[in-house]
Amino acid sequence: LLFLCNGKPDLLHAPGRRGKHRRVIRGWRHVFTLLAWGFAHLYTVCQALVPGSFVGAVDPAGDRSWMELLFLSFTTLSGVGLGDILPLKPMARALVMLEQLAGVLFIALVVSRLIGMTFGARRHKEQAHD
Repeated sequence: LLFLCNGKPDLLHAPGRRGKHRRVIRGWRHVFTLLAWGFAHLYTVCQALVPGSFVGAVDPAGDRSWMELLFLSFTTLSGVGLGDILPLKPMARALVMLEQLAGVLFIALVVSRLIGMTFGARRHKEQAHD
């Protein structure tokens, strides 16, 4: 997850364009975090509307805490999917599937953007030398 390399984005920069790349990477990290928090809020609403939507390894019969749902959101969005907390009801499963899709699309978008920026910087550098 290149967009989470806090403080180490210099490996991805071309000379002279560091500020722009750093801002883009910082922006992607913020978007990722906002997506994870947004889905965690949706999970909280889902749990309130449909009790028993999620089951966890600790106290399976109880409601999941905010931190557990945030953990579920980050692991689902990043593609790790540890399985400590599982969606049981159809509404919860649908939300988790949407977040999985969002996570895959987000990572693909970030990687393609970084590749485009890298090649664009190289092309700009080559044109400057000509």
